[in-house]
Amino acid sequence: MRNGQEKKEPPSHQTTLIANSTATATGSENKSNKPVPILPERLPSNRPHWADSAIAIFTFLILITYISANYFQWKQSKQTETALHLDQRAWIDVSFGMPVLKENSPISVPITVTNTGKTAAKTFEGYIVIASVKREDEPLFGGLDKPGEGRVPMRVGILLPNRPTSVMFVAVKPGTQNREQVFLTPSLNQEIQNGQSVILAYGRINYTDIFGTKHWIKFCGSHGALIGVAPKKCSSYNDIDND
Repeated sequence: MRNGQEKKEPPSHQTTLIANSTATATGSENKSNKPVPILPERLPSNRPHWADSAIAIFTFLILITYISANYFQWKQSKQTETALHLDQRAWIDVSFGMPVLKENSPISVPITVTNTGKTAAKTFEGYIVIASVKREDEPLFGGLDKPGEGRVPMRVGILLPNRPTSVMFVAVKPGTQNREQVFLTPSLNQEIQNGQSVILAYGRINYTDIFGTKHWIKFCGSHGALIGVAPKKCSSYNDIDND
C-alpha cells in the first residue's frame, strides 16, 4: 500500500482460470513431448587409418587359410580313397596258349583269364575273335561290336581273385549267324609256318569292381611271325581303362 492507496487484487475466478490454463498447457506439453534418449558422445578414435586395412587383410588371410586347409584335407581324403580302390579292386590279366593248328580241323586258341586283384570282378563278360591275317596287312580288329562278325562271347558272371579261367576259343567265319568254324587249310598252314600269315586272338572284356566302378580291357595275342605290320598292331591294341 503506497500513498494511502490499497493494492487491488484480481478477482479470484480469474486467478483460478489462469492456474487451470497453466496446468492444462503443462500437461499437454508433457504428453506430446516424449523423452528423447541421450546418446553417448562418440569420441574420436586414436587408431591410425592403416590399422583398419591391416585388420581387413588379416581377416582375409585367415579365411583363405581356412579354405585352403579344408581343400587340402578333402584332396588328401580323395587320394586315400583312390589308393584304397586301386589296392583292393579287381585287375584282369589275359594270357594266350599255343594255337591248335591241325590241318582240316578248326583253328582254336586257348585263352586264360585271371583276376590278379584282391576282390571279385562282377558282371564279367566279353567277346573274342580268332582270325588269320597276312603278316604285312593291317588288322581291322572288327567283329566285336555286333553278332555275326566272327566274335565268340565270354561270360563268367563273377571272377574271383587268383582263380584262373581257361577257355578254348575257335575261329568263326564273319557273316555267319550259326558261327561256322574256320578250318586250317594246308595252304594257310604253310603260310603260317613260313611267316607269311599270323593267327590273331583279340577281344574286349567289361567288368565291374566291388566299388561299383566299371572297367574294360582290350587285348591281342599273335602267333606266327614276330615282325610285321600285323604283330605290331596287335601289340599296340592292348589297353585298359584309367579308372
